[in-house]
Amino acid sequence: MSYKGEKPDPADLVRKLTRDELDSLVLERLAAGDKSLTSAIAVRFANSDAGGAQETVHALVEERTGYRFGMINDADGLSDELEELRNRAKAWKSSGKDLETLALLRAIVEEVAPHCWEGDAHDGVLVGSVQEALDDIRSLASRPDADPECREEIRAWARGNVEARWALEGDSWDFELILIQLAATRGKEERRESFELCRSKCEPNPGNWTTDYLAEKCAKAILDVLETPADEAERRVFVAGHLHLDVVRHEAINLALTERDFAAAEQLAREGMALAERKSHTGTSDCYANRLLEAFDAKGDAAASLAFLEARAIEKKAIGWFEKLKQRLPEEGAWEIARERIIASLPTNSHYFHATIFAAEGLVERLRELASHDGSVMRDHYQQIGRGFPDDAARYLEKGIRKELERPQSRHGYERIATEVREYGGYAGSPAMVKLVDDLLSRYSNRPAMIAELNRVLGDAR
Repeated sequence: MSYKGEKPDPADLVRKLTRDELDSLVLERLAAGDKSLTSAIAVRFANSDAGGAQETVHALVEERTGYRFGMINDADGLSDELEELRNRAKAWKSSGKDLETLALLRAIVEEVAPHCWEGDAHDGVLVGSVQEALDDIRSLASRPDADPECREEIRAWARGNVEARWALEGDSWDFELILIQLAATRGKEERRESFELCRSKCEPNPGNWTTDYLAEKCAKAILDVLETPADEAERRVFVAGHLHLDVVRHEAINLALTERDFAAAEQLAREGMALAERKSHTGTSDCYANRLLEAFDAKGDAAASLAFLEARAIEKKAIGWFEKLKQRLPEEGAWEIARERIIASLPTNSHYFHATIFAAEGLVERLRELASHDGSVMRDHYQQIGRGFPDDAARYLEKGIRKELERPQSRHGYERIATEVREYGGYAGSPAMVKLVDDLLSRYSNRPAMIAELNRVLGDAR
């Protein structure tokens, strides 16, 4: 029975339609320009051959493109449709239809990539769709049981599109990189072409970090290609000529260590550190510093390792290097001497690093003394100071609580302050906490949210 005002279920109505009625309905909606229905049919039922795939994706892009500026005006809707197409391609791949899979994925890349940088500036959904399609192609090429004809077509397609405008413009180095990786091959016939393609991207280009990134990846591809003993001479020539790239310099260090040329390994590591420092690449500099340690250790020069670690800890004011030195000086007396030498060598204004060392070494009295001159030290380390000097931590917390309450807070703010009051009680004791709460309740009697939160604190204390 249907009650007045109830809407019938459209799915039930569709199930009752005859084939002629359904055909008529669909055709009428298509004739009326129903874009959603048009796209749904195209996505689900388009041809699987190369031409059909291209037409399908092209039509989807056209449906989502505005007439005024020629830009895609519904990136999210198009992305959803492309995801369905990718799922369809995955199903084909599972059933061994490699060429059909490639045709559909290629169509997504070629038709959508040119629109990414203009029509997708806000969320990056179209860039993501193209990236995923390229990743799917890469996965298809790497399958051990992939159709050889399909693999060759992937390589040829990638080589033909490395210089395509859609692969180069904007910040599209990911697109270009994937194409280069797909084009690179260990097959004898195409090997030289792939090698030259990658090497052309490895030349220095100061100040362009995206180009540097691409160059590093291409250099890695070349090193992977030149992997056999017969490639040794060519590999060494490439390494010697491309030391400006980190992946190559690390390979040069590996070669030097293998040949026990420790002087060369040390020089390469030191030069790498200096280059990274000039570029303010702290992580890269640290990486080369570790390679230098590796060279000292391989040579068996423990004194050089210890001297370098001590100098590095002082220069960088980094607890990590400090801890590495400690690990190499297990004898308590030797470590204490080195630690005090480092502390004495630091500039007097290096409060943060001094405090970090005092905290790491459990030197609470020295940490407390430093905190008496620098409030930021107390802020960062009051809990550790409080384990030895609870009154100091209690005074710090009380001062902070009163300062916060100088202005009204949100309910969340009062909840946080109540937590700080409980922490204060842990250092000062329950009687002192109750006294503080009573004073705050009296002082701020017109703040019901604060009163409610602090009364909970009193209830827990009594």
